[in-house]
Amino acid sequence: MTRPSLFLLAWIVLALGPAKRAGAQTFNVTFLHTPTAKAAQGQDLIIKGNMIGADQISIAALAFRPTGTTEYEIRELRLVSGDLYEGVIPGKSVQPPGIEYFCYAVDFEGNRHVVFAAEAQPQVVSVVNPQTQPKPKPKPKPKPQPKPEPGGEGAVAGAVTIQLATRSAQSQEAAPAIVSVVERAEIEATGAQTVADLRDRLPGLHVVRSVSGTYRVAVRGVLSDAQVLVLLDGHRLNDLYDGSALLEFPAEAVERLELVRGPGSALYGTGAFMGVLNIVTREPVDPEGAAAYGLFNTARASAGGGFENEQFAVNAQAQFVFSQGQDRTVESDALSGIAGTIPKDAQGHAQDVSNTPGSVDDHRLQVHAQLRGIYKKLGGGELTWLSHYVFQTRGAYVGKYDTLDRGSDLQLHLVNTDLAYRFPIGQRVALENRFYFDTRLVDNAFQVIRAGENAYIAGEKHLEDGLRESTRYRTQTLGFESSGRFQLMANNLLIAGGQFEYLSLPDFTLVRDTGGITCSGAGQGSLVIGGFSLPCGTMTGKPEGQDRITFGFYAQDHWQDVAPGLDLLAGFRLDYSADFGVAVNPRVGVVYRPLPPLSFKALYAMAFRAPTFQELYDSTDFDPIRSFQGNQELGAVTIHTVEAGVEAHFESGPVEYRLRGNFFYNWIRNSIEPMDVAQLSPVYRNVEALDVFGTEVEGVARVGNRNRVYANSSWFRATATSAGQASSSYITDMPQMRFNAGFDLAVFEWLDLHVAVQYACERRNNTRQQMEVLRSFVIPAATTVNAGLSTQPILFNHLGFFAHAYNVFDADVRDAPPRPDRLSGLLPREPFSFLFGLRWHP
Repeated sequence: MTRPSLFLLAWIVLALGPAKRAGAQTFNVTFLHTPTAKAAQGQDLIIKGNMIGADQISIAALAFRPTGTTEYEIRELRLVSGDLYEGVIPGKSVQPPGIEYFCYAVDFEGNRHVVFAAEAQPQVVSVVNPQTQPKPKPKPKPKPQPKPEPGGEGAVAGAVTIQLATRSAQSQEAAPAIVSVVERAEIEATGAQTVADLRDRLPGLHVVRSVSGTYRVAVRGVLSDAQVLVLLDGHRLNDLYDGSALLEFPAEAVERLELVRGPGSALYGTGAFMGVLNIVTREPVDPEGAAAYGLFNTARASAGGGFENEQFAVNAQAQFVFSQGQDRTVESDALSGIAGTIPKDAQGHAQDVSNTPGSVDDHRLQVHAQLRGIYKKLGGGELTWLSHYVFQTRGAYVGKYDTLDRGSDLQLHLVNTDLAYRFPIGQRVALENRFYFDTRLVDNAFQVIRAGENAYIAGEKHLEDGLRESTRYRTQTLGFESSGRFQLMANNLLIAGGQFEYLSLPDFTLVRDTGGITCSGAGQGSLVIGGFSLPCGTMTGKPEGQDRITFGFYAQDHWQDVAPGLDLLAGFRLDYSADFGVAVNPRVGVVYRPLPPLSFKALYAMAFRAPTFQELYDSTDFDPIRSFQGNQELGAVTIHTVEAGVEAHFESGPVEYRLRGNFFYNWIRNSIEPMDVAQLSPVYRNVEALDVFGTEVEGVARVGNRNRVYANSSWFRATATSAGQASSSYITDMPQMRFNAGFDLAVFEWLDLHVAVQYACERRNNTRQQMEVLRSFVIPAATTVNAGLSTQPILFNHLGFFAHAYNVFDADVRDAPPRPDRLSGLLPREPFSFLFGLRWHP
């Protein structure tokens, strides 16, 4: 038996020993929950809180009845994550004058224990009719007493609970990480349409678009898709081939976002480099939905619902999106000034084959479907199944590289499935086994040169049918993860696990289609463009058939209240990959809370990211003009990060405040970059060392659930030193300073106003390589303003309305293309637009 296996066996034996004696111990479980004072008639009442001692229970329940009745109805208090439980009192039971409820739990011997209020003395919540209730005079909100965290002290009522940072539920302030959370209410208030819209509002992040329309996110000044791990309900969403993630995932499907800025490889392995984002989707039980229509013929629809009893739960949701896309103009491209087969127009001017000036092609059709099932009592544990399907077809925005395309079609099919079984052993151990699978089908067809009378001339060939280039590939992931939570002491939680993954790229095909025009040359033929010979027809790409096998083991030990208010965390992960070797990633964190609402954090972590299959295996044989040469000798990129932060969460009168500030320093080594030398095809190499430091500050003030003011700001300074260079240069292609602010205001009892402002400072080209110096650009500072209105449910106690305007003042925001010398106007971003619709609240 290996040493890690012996360690794991020892932990289980130690945990089971006390567990056998615990049967005679007193049942000690409490449900920490802050009741609301009033509820709206006909609207679901959410009961949410932390279950202290959750490892001692097999099931938790919520009992409720309308005031004046005698019989209680029972609904499950469902485990959301970690120690966070949630139950729903359906709107049909929420009727004047009030609703009464209490909570109980059942231990593993079948005994029932009340954990909140009591059957004889239930919690009472007044129920009012929102359409007839007079507006009450504002009263000072009583300041709640501090309540203990699971396994520790120091959270106040209303604390945001997160799980991503440590794989266990904690308050945002107590978590040993720099964390941001976006809840469902904020998602609806912002009018966000995609996950990319939500991420662009967080400190330390900046969202840009590539020349072909992909959404990309820079974290703390560094732009790299593969260096930010994106999870969809805990399942990796990054593309195995190039590391990109589907950030246009519909916001209507999202319940909350959890973002950890900083390395996360100690828990999540490769790719958790600059940060980790978990997209937590909705789990509708009662019917809900929304529909909206807006500028550019944009239509969006969403619907969901489910069923739940004491034994089973099943829910589903689906989203549909269609848009003809924005109409910003591209003035010129690489084909501007190149004459076709019709050299003169009616005025005698030369005609070129370029589609410019013309608008970008940002049309999109997207479908998302989700199905989740839970078997709650299976062998003493809980079995969960979750599947997602996403289909998307869209335009190429500008195009493949440096020309404005017409008629491109970029398609994606994505399927992922998770099957997890979680079960307790005694009162101190909980184990979970998870199988997961995903497959991604990509077919990106770029209409590089349009078909038509004015044909492009390639050598002696007139391309009357245009030129279409396609990249088609399929990726697959098959994995298994087994993990355990071991509460060896009351203030200690040990998490350990192992993971196996098989990742493969079984199909990879490249196609260059000239229609009915036969290419010259031998074999399949070739085209001569720009002095390069480009093969025609279909060819197999070098990434085809490549795979990667990885094994990982991780352990994390979290001690709370080692001394009063002092928490310590230490962990590591060991990964072995068949194609690039071993990586070890440690993590250490200290959190000190001198007062319940105040915490100080000091953090260190190391992380890695494996080279993508594109970086390892791509070839310039198919397209020597616009592609990079892969390098199978690449090693992993590594990062060391030191962070220090301070966070505060407190209430003063009716106002709740949450303030946060942090400093970071990143040392990135062996960064992978395509070295562009003398305008030849660049080759991917481990060539750079980057040093990045900066600050992030954010704050929010709330009055009740509908009034909020927020602001956040981030600043960084990054330098890069390439191999063989004596001096470093600044990284300036991302805004070094960003600012976000906004407010949500309850204008009337039934109407809310939402305003958001974003500012990004000037951006310039980097100067690391000679080609970057020659291809210079300057993107001016830009400010955008979004505004919206939304109503409470004003019809049938469920139906509300909303309207949102984006980029209200039509600011001309731009992003940088790969060749700014050929797309001199750069990449135009979204202009003014609006969206209005209705929402059926559960």
